[in-house]
Amino acid sequence: MTNEESEIIELNVGGTYYTTSRATLCSQESMLKSLFHFPLVYDQQKRIFIDRDGQHFRYILNYLRDNYIDIPSDPIVQNELLREAQYYCLDNLVKFLKIGIDAFISSDEFKFVGKWINPTHGYTYDFKMTLKIKGDYKEEIQTVPIEGCILWSLEKAPENSYILHRIGDYGREFVEGTFHRDKCQMEFQGVRKDVSAEGLIALDQYRITLSEDGQSFEGLTLGNDRLWANIMKGKTEEAIRREAIEEQIKVYHQKNKQRSSN
Repeated sequence: MTNEESEIIELNVGGTYYTTSRATLCSQESMLKSLFHFPLVYDQQKRIFIDRDGQHFRYILNYLRDNYIDIPSDPIVQNELLREAQYYCLDNLVKFLKIGIDAFISSDEFKFVGKWINPTHGYTYDFKMTLKIKGDYKEEIQTVPIEGCILWSLEKAPENSYILHRIGDYGREFVEGTFHRDKCQMEFQGVRKDVSAEGLIALDQYRITLSEDGQSFEGLTLGNDRLWANIMKGKTEEAIRREAIEEQIKVYHQKNKQRSSN
């Protein structure tokens, strides 16, 4: 470890003080790592100042230390922690936290069984996923074996039509940081098989049941429309992550500029 990596860092996060190392803060690609490439803002005791929730930052810091997080049971705290993870651009933590976030459930259900790779721990789980898609169709998706995290969508057909306007699927897998799209075989009841085209996926929401060592966990989460829209435009995941970090760095400096002018 270099002298720079072992440097002890004092932080003031929203009035709560933390002591850590530069190596910990830079252990993952995030807004915290990028902070050191820009002019830093200090409080009167020369601690690096970050204008965010100081109590929730302990979860963020422990995650950076251990690459593991014990999710609080309070759903309000879960939502607040998700916002903090999004602010710090910790993408894998955001994906993990979203598993436990509730969302509105519509009446139409689409089900399949597959595999999901936990990006935080590296374990592989069996899960059942129930998609809640807006629209008037009640087609049944047959059982589809998948390794990775998959997104599905059915787009409503034009008026007075008995066929779906678009049927598409994209998959992504968290293995050594690589992203790819998998084409999967699907069968639909009541839909013309010759009408099929790949298109942008806008997943409304899905439910996941995880099980390990006799314990189970259920969660409902929303899809990431912005990420997939950008991928469809030809942007890589790395470029999207860099843009998100740059946005948060701008917000960080804008807030502190306002503080100093008041």
